[in-house]
Amino acid sequence: MFIRFRIPQLIRVIGQSDETSLEREATFNRTHGAKLNCRLLLQIDRVQSKEDGDRSYKSGEGFIQITISDDGNEPGLEPLVQKTPPRRELGELLVEIGNRCIQALRNIGWISQLHELSPARYEELTFRRLQLQSSTDGSNWENVADPNESMTELIAEFSELPLLQVDDWPRIADALKETNPYYLPDQFMVNAKEHLLHRNYRLAILETVIGLEVQLAEVLDEHLFFQTFMPKKERADFLSPELPLRQRLRLLFLILRDDDLKRFDMDKVIKVVEWRNGLVHGRKRRRSPTRADLPEELKELKEPDREKKVREHLWELETLFGVLLRHELDLGSADGSGIIAKKIKEL
Repeated sequence: MFIRFRIPQLIRVIGQSDETSLEREATFNRTHGAKLNCRLLLQIDRVQSKEDGDRSYKSGEGFIQITISDDGNEPGLEPLVQKTPPRRELGELLVEIGNRCIQALRNIGWISQLHELSPARYEELTFRRLQLQSSTDGSNWENVADPNESMTELIAEFSELPLLQVDDWPRIADALKETNPYYLPDQFMVNAKEHLLHRNYRLAILETVIGLEVQLAEVLDEHLFFQTFMPKKERADFLSPELPLRQRLRLLFLILRDDDLKRFDMDKVIKVVEWRNGLVHGRKRRRSPTRADLPEELKELKEPDREKKVREHLWELETLFGVLLRHELDLGSADGSGIIAKKIKEL
């Protein structure tokens, strides 16, 4: 049996201008409990070709649809669908698999407006919102609940739709296949983007710097090992907390290519680190911090100038994060072109 539903959030998707299609799919298995096969499909409508200065790209809007199928063995999906409302077990299954997909999309695609489904309610309203359907053959579908409810209330109230870049899809697909995917640096970065949406600049600054710190530590550690074969103990000593973040960032001039260094403004990156240091070490300890606690140079600005300055500076950290991620992927390139592959061949 098959069931399918959509994550109730409209998403804007962009890709290269030469993309034949912006639609993507990924498959994974649910192995604990009853074995189920899952297929994630990015459905896109209204695709347009656009230009932004010298850059051309394709843009579209759509939803994420998830299809679940059993292997035909009992008990399978049919008993969950055929139960009389409220179908709690069916709701629990949709929340479990839906949130697995949402975590990958949110953390790797940095879709800050996308939140996990709540396990608190499993009424028919939930199934209507998810546009849940069932099928015995995967071709002819029937609604599990009345689908006529408007989807308008489910779309985020922000002025801009959540944005997903199709270039991130391979990492999303890989993460879905892992039992315990590693999202740590990305989690901080996507949380920071959400704080920025709500103009909580203090938390946006703190989480962006933490995310960059984690990614930078991973890249420096891997680079030192595979470029110098420095033992783990010596690497840990060299990269100890006694080496300030500013100095760690300066090491990038030794390991990144010139074209990568030109992609971000190091001075603005250092400035955000200084903001973070002031927020962490400069506040008075007799009270808890609030969102009003900001660096003095930001306090002096009024909206929208304050938001513009924060966004401009945090953008440089996001860009550097992407540069570090690509450098890390290059270190571990499996096709023999990456630094790690080359070093292993020399052993």
